[in-house]
Amino acid sequence: MKKLSKKQIKEIYRSSLKEMKTIFPLFFIAVLIGVLLELYIPDQIII
Repeated sequence: MKKLSKKQIKEIYRSSLKEMKTIFPLFFIAVLIGVLLELYIPDQIII
């Protein structure tokens, strides 16, 4: 396994944070929509 320098680790950390900045809001919106649908759709429709 190749050893990574601190500069490489910092770059990986930054890029993963940039990805989380786009993924996290989408995940939050999807969970919110799921909860709202579960609350407002009658149980007779979901079988």
